[in-house]
Amino acid sequence: MGLSSSVFTEEELLMYEELTFLNRAEILHAYKRFVELCPNNCDPKTSKVAIAKVAKCLSSLKENPFAVQICNVFSSSEDGHLTFVDFLDMVSVFNPKCEKSIKIHWGFQIFDLNQDGYLCADDIEQVLALLTNRRIPNRISMAIINEIFKKTDVKSNRLLSYNEFERRLFKSDSFHKKFTFHLE
Repeated sequence: MGLSSSVFTEEELLMYEELTFLNRAEILHAYKRFVELCPNNCDPKTSKVAIAKVAKCLSSLKENPFAVQICNVFSSSEDGHLTFVDFLDMVSVFNPKCEKSIKIHWGFQIFDLNQDGYLCADDIEQVLALLTNRRIPNRISMAIINEIFKKTDVKSNRLLSYNEFERRLFKSDSFHKKFTFHLE
């Protein structure tokens, strides 16, 4: 386990374990994957990896239509790159051990494509288009959007707030399981 002693201090590893849903081995594995994606001389404290590279090279994200959006919401610098801490946060949230409430929080961020703090009809339409590879007719898409608002939009304003989104997903048995990936 030379990787742990040469890259991270014991205090750093303990901090990462405390602040994530990952154990030491998973943290070190995440770092190994980050280094593989990183340009030369990867330093966990200063190096960044391009979001496009992460989205394209991680098999967990490669086929996901939300891959770039997922990476974007975890980018603390919002500059098209992920730091190791950003990467670790993303891996932690998608870990099966992550709490449902945290997954819901990040799910809302991912689906709020226009970043206005609500899921509007345009956001939901884009989500449906991504999920179906744009293969459903517009009338069916609109019917689905209307049904979502009918069942979830408590204020009837055709905007889903975080609270409305959260309330709906807490009732879902499948969201927690589907909002997961394993870092290969």
